[in-house]
Amino acid sequence: MPLFVLLTMTIVLVLATVSFWLPTISPDSEK
Repeated sequence: MPLFVLLTMTIVLVLATVSFWLPTISPDSEK
């Protein structure tokens, strides 16, 4: 597997994880 493909997949995974956990970490949204 090309390195840039792995790097892109990693970045996408990190962005997805951050966008998923951000509302949970944020003290403003306590659902």
